[in-house]
Amino acid sequence: MAQEKCNPNEILAKKGIRATGKRILILEELIKDGALINANRLHKKLSRFASIDLVTIYRVLNLFRDHGVLRSVKEENRSELFELACQHHQLHPHFCCKECDETICLEPLNFDALKSLFPMAEGYEVDNLKVTFSGTCPTCRKNR
Repeated sequence: MAQEKCNPNEILAKKGIRATGKRILILEELIKDGALINANRLHKKLSRFASIDLVTIYRVLNLFRDHGVLRSVKEENRSELFELACQHHQLHPHFCCKECDETICLEPLNFDALKSLFPMAEGYEVDNLKVTFSGTCPTCRKNR
């Protein structure tokens, strides 16, 4: 989804997060991958070439989520997925397949059009929107 890449040190500095080796490593991988990822899959990828434990990954992902570096996608009875929350990764809906458990990113929505569909009371400011569609993906439909 991202055409350009963010700089990990700049992201952390803007959010007031101290840049450590592990945080930079995790953020670099998230930027490089650019897709939804859960802690276990990130751990598997990083542990091939770095010494990092799963607890550290969870701690850093939660820190990044809490400071707005990442957005999380959490569906009922599924592991939490993370994605970058930067200018290169606009807010967008997701589709979750009930059969294969895959969650994919969909094209970003036009937020101005959504505001006309769901008018807010005066004085409210929306800074996050979560839309997840669920059903059956094309691959699972074909394999029925």
